[in-house]
Amino acid sequence: FQLGVEASEAGDAARAKAAYTRAVRLHSGYVEAWNNLGVACRTLGEPEHALEAYSMALKVNQNCKKTRENMAICLLELGCKSLQAKDWKKASSLLKRGLVYNSK
Repeated sequence: FQLGVEASEAGDAARAKAAYTRAVRLHSGYVEAWNNLGVACRTLGEPEHALEAYSMALKVNQNCKKTRENMAICLLELGCKSLQAKDWKKASSLLKRGLVYNSK
């Protein structure tokens, strides 16, 4: 986990992703590692993988405020991209989900 933090602080999202992936494999209930894995994935332009990581973190602790905020941000960003692509149905779904995560 600490290697992931150091890599994140150094701006190396790929190395951070690898370190956080190792951390969650060793301890699947590590909420902070799941959350940080999601942040690294989002930084790498992998929003779907980020959502998976945030979902895993929320399975462990559904009230983790930081993860809920990150989930909301990721969903809202994906919703805005869907709006730009004029995929109204997908945009509506993503934006609604983002607001739900951001409301607690």
